[in-house]
Amino acid sequence: MHKQLLCFFVFLLFAQLKAQEPKGTGKNVVLKIKTSYNATIEKLLPTGHWKYTNAEGELCKEGDYKVEGEKSYQTGTWLYYNTEGLVFVKITYAKDKPQQIEILDSGSNLCGKSNLSVEIDTADIYHVKCFECKDILKFSVAKVPTKVSFSELKGEANGGDSKIEKAGGLVVYPIPNTSNGNGDFTGSATIQNDSVWILKYPIISASLIKGIDIKNKRNLVLNPGFDRNYKHKKTAAEIKPKRKIFPYWFEASETPDPIVKNKESYAGFRVIGGNYEVIGGELLKPLEAGEKYCFQMQIKLKETNRRATTNAGVILSEEVLDFDKFTTADFLNHPAKIISADSLYLCQRENWQTISGNFVANGDERFLYIGAFPPNYKLNILQTDPIDTATLFPGAYEIYYYVDNVLLMKSDTAVRCICNINDCPPEEDTLKAAELVKIAKQFVFRNIQFETNKTILLLSASPSLDSLMELLEENPKMRLRITGHTDGDGEEDANQILSEERAKRVYDFLVENGIDATRLEYDGKGETEPIESNKNAKGRAKNRRVTFTVLD
Repeated sequence: MHKQLLCFFVFLLFAQLKAQEPKGTGKNVVLKIKTSYNATIEKLLPTGHWKYTNAEGELCKEGDYKVEGEKSYQTGTWLYYNTEGLVFVKITYAKDKPQQIEILDSGSNLCGKSNLSVEIDTADIYHVKCFECKDILKFSVAKVPTKVSFSELKGEANGGDSKIEKAGGLVVYPIPNTSNGNGDFTGSATIQNDSVWILKYPIISASLIKGIDIKNKRNLVLNPGFDRNYKHKKTAAEIKPKRKIFPYWFEASETPDPIVKNKESYAGFRVIGGNYEVIGGELLKPLEAGEKYCFQMQIKLKETNRRATTNAGVILSEEVLDFDKFTTADFLNHPAKIISADSLYLCQRENWQTISGNFVANGDERFLYIGAFPPNYKLNILQTDPIDTATLFPGAYEIYYYVDNVLLMKSDTAVRCICNINDCPPEEDTLKAAELVKIAKQFVFRNIQFETNKTILLLSASPSLDSLMELLEENPKMRLRITGHTDGDGEEDANQILSEERAKRVYDFLVENGIDATRLEYDGKGETEPIESNKNAKGRAKNRRVTFTVLD
């Protein structure tokens, strides 16, 4: 690994900042706002162009604000100045959300919460961690690394210290343009961080759960953690002629891989890029007909892949299946028992996503098969990053997944089997808000519903609203954003207004019942963020929802 300093941003958390808040010069607009108790208050909101100076009186940043409703948002491109008075960072905002960051040069900036330091080493990769800009959608840099070996980048040198795997946040690193025999290359590439896709597809949050402990004594999967030294007192059925990749796991299609890194081990299978692979495994005993079971597995996209897909899951059978010889008819005769949702992109490269759901056994199933099994076997592909065909990174067009922590057990009312697959039963509201927060920072109550085309809450919403009250009262520092969503029926503008008004109604309910309004925000997304198809009643019902996001 290079001895030069790894290029990075250091963004200090608010609690660590001792610097004086920046002084701003610009115009304010005065709004008169009525509180829930009919009192009138005046609120100053910045508007137009503003300039900020730090504690030393030096210009540190400038940009524009736009007032919408009762809020003022950062908008357009903001300039950040270093201590030499030169612009070294540009960030483009849309309603306070950073959309693009451009690094122009090294430098440091002391400007309230925008404290940052940038050091560039052109012989190494760029490592970006940003507190204020954690959801940046696009990243670019004026200076690019010059040269580094691909083996070093992958971590094959120096004991497997991979820069791709160890770097968090946004990473910019060289990619190859030609194969010159020694692995050296030039160029640059952009890799989006995981949070970008969570922001764009909120349903991903439903897969970022820990899952049930695979050591549960009721887990029927043999060697659920892909342990190369796994032993079991009961001898499983002999698998012939397929090669075993781990104890009790074998090749079901082509050559899925055993992966061992340091003390971690898991399996890998390819969906696109050379061959299509399926991992086969064994169960401790056959399943019982008519019994309800929970299946879970963790999955993660390979670090160098720039495309992802949906619909990973499990097929179960009584006998050993040879997928290399499967026809379309064979796939139809062996449908997946559990399959991840059509709208859930399996695109996380740093976070493990958990696929989880219940099913009823046919009876006597003894083998399980893990892979991608989309409806009609047509892949739904997401391009996660730009692909430059002239300087193609190895594996860019590939779709390859790591799999770990596989569980299959009888459903137990004492152990919650979260559902984030296709055709989930409407049972998520049995969890209280506090439990949902433990699962993900964004959650949905399906039974918070309204009268058709109105903002009048239905009586069935009461238990979930009471649960929200308990959550906020027990966590006095917690803040929530309430977001309304509609289906695709009706006019787009009308749906936008309706979604905002419904979110406001939930907001009003909480304020009326004693929750401080400063702890709450609300907005509406209309029909712009569907999680299912609007072409059928079931999809439209899921799209009509109110989501809750924990802000801090």
